[in-house]
Order: sequence, then C-alpha cells, then structure tokens
Amino acid sequence: SDIIPTQLAVMAGWEVLSKGTVNTTGIGDFMAIDLGGATTDIYSMSDGKTSMSNVLVKGLPEPFSKRTVEGDLGMRYSLGSLFEESDTEIIAKELGLGQSDIMAWVEKCIGNPGTIASCPDEYSIDGAFAHRAIELAVERHCGFMESSYTPLGEIFTLTGKDLSGISYIIGIGGAIIHSDHPPNLLKGALYNLQKPTILKPRQPEFLLDRKYILASMGLLSNIDSELALHFMKKEIV
Repeated sequence: SDIIPTQLAVMAGWEVLSKGTVNTTGIGDFMAIDLGGATTDIYSMSDGKTSMSNVLVKGLPEPFSKRTVEGDLGMRYSLGSLFEESDTEIIAKELGLGQSDIMAWVEKCIGNPGTIASCPDEYSIDGAFAHRAIELAVERHCGFMESSYTPLGEIFTLTGKDLSGISYIIGIGGAIIHSDHPPNLLKGALYNLQKPTILKPRQPEFLLDRKYILASMGLLSNIDSELALHFMKKEIV
C-alpha cells in the first residue's frame, strides 16, 4: 500500500469508525483526544451543525473530519506552557499540596521528559495537568456561540462546530490510558456552565483506545474497511 503520514492514517480510521461501511454502521458522531508529551490533538467526527433556532453560522463551512493540534499543551515537552495556562494555586488547594510541590514536579519533568510519576502526589499532579490540557484543547477545538441584537430581536451566531450533542469521547495517549481513572481526566472535555458559549460535549460516553490501534486500522481500512471496523469496535472500549 501507499506510505502515508501517521495522522492521515489515524484520520482515515476515525472516519470508518464514525461512518461505518457499506454493510456495517459506525458509531456515529464522536470526539477523540490524543494527549501526548508534546501536543494535545483533538479530532471531531461530526458536521457540527446546531439544532438551535435563530442561529447564523459565521465563517467557512466546517469539515466533517476535523483535527486540531495544540503544540503548547503537552505532559512533558510542553509542560512549561501548560503550567503557565494553569492556576496552580487552585490545583494545589484541590490536591492538598503546596504550590512548591507543583513547581518541583514541573521542573523535574521539563529537565527530564522521560520522567514517570512514581508516588501518589506525583500521580495526582500529573492527573491535574492532564485534565487541564484536555480542557483547554477541547475549548479551542469546539465552536462558540455569540449573541447580538437586531431590530428583529436577539440572534445568535455560531463560529465553528457545535459539538454539544456528540455521543462519545475517545481517549488516547499514555497519560489517559495509564491513569487509574481515565474518566476523571476526560471530564475536562465536558460542557462547562461557567463558559456557556463554548459548545463542548454535554453527555457523552467515554471510550478508550488502550492499544492505540487507530493508525494501523486506518491503513487496514484502505484494504478491508469491514475488518478494520470490526477490530475498532472490539478494541475501543
């Protein structure tokens, strides 16, 4: 087969999982979150159209298959910039730790990106940053609503995708897969009442690609899409 970039293969796999094949239905609309050491990649398989009335859509039409890459949000190589985007005072208070403990962990990881958490405090800090990276990356990926007033009354404008109604969020990446409780991290992707204009998912089901099979399944789908879909439905749980 043709040699293609890994991310293109991953995208092909996601499309088959979402849309299905001629003979087998896919799982429908979903979001996938790939949290890595350097970047956080967000995928959405959805047309992103809103069900709300009196809404005008701004900008160019959104693609069904969309990927965004946040190069400043990562668990090791980009932890410095993620740290700057986080309120460490709140994190320390929630975890019952000192801000100096948070800073020491960040410096340790930046100095040695191969660092792996080895005690409960380190696991907790790592988890808090993972949650924050997901929260920020999904906020940037999702569309947002704005209101304005006209002689005919209030109207709303949608920029980007409305992903509030998607059915699933799929987690990928070491920080998510090896977490003791991945849903706690993935909850960073959920709709936030304090930021009501950002159209994040409201009530999705959480799934995991524990073996990171998507790139392989994207390649396989070019040869046998039915078999690729079978494996994805079996392995992504």
